[in-house]
Amino acid sequence: MIEHVEEAIADFYKSVELSQDLQLQTEQMILEQITELRENAGTERQQLVTRQRRALNERAKLLEAHYAGAIHLDQLKSEQERLASELNYVEERLGTLELKFDVVEQNLKIALAYGANLHWAYVDANHRTRRMINQAIFERLLIADNGEITGELRPPFQLLLQASGTAHNGAIRSQTKEKPRSPKGPRGLSKHDLVEPRGLEPLTFWLPARRSPS
Repeated sequence: MIEHVEEAIADFYKSVELSQDLQLQTEQMILEQITELRENAGTERQQLVTRQRRALNERAKLLEAHYAGAIHLDQLKSEQERLASELNYVEERLGTLELKFDVVEQNLKIALAYGANLHWAYVDANHRTRRMINQAIFERLLIADNGEITGELRPPFQLLLQASGTAHNGAIRSQTKEKPRSPKGPRGLSKHDLVEPRGLEPLTFWLPARRSPS
């Protein structure tokens, strides 16, 4: 019985795979946003480096003035504290801008390629990995007594498969051999759709009628 459930779920994953068109569209849109982030980060980095040099120069002049007897020690300490706070902020902000955009782009392409081959990935996976795949993609997998499967999708798979016309009302069903399509066809993606994408933290995987060990 469990083996039959596993085979049914593995076959069900054929309907979850991203189409090539949607894969390319999603990659293009996200890469465009990454390019904008990279450009903005470069501009801010230049501004921060300028602030850093200005603060360092001011600190050096303060020391020279103190050694020349132009300012008192108390005033020097006060100004040093202000400049130290400024430099700490700049260093912290520069650290946050050290995002490895090349790594992000590489991981994006790997993830999208993986999403286009979920069926074979699931078939080749061990039980533990299958469970993780299920938890990442679905809120719930429902298997009826007649073997029909309904997968309630999690973001961003819900968004992507709704856009392709594969999913309806956030779910995919296996009642028919062909993938379900809306009368109007795929609606595609927009930049608005991809604002603040959610992560893939796994939720509890459960089947009300039967439960797969994966």
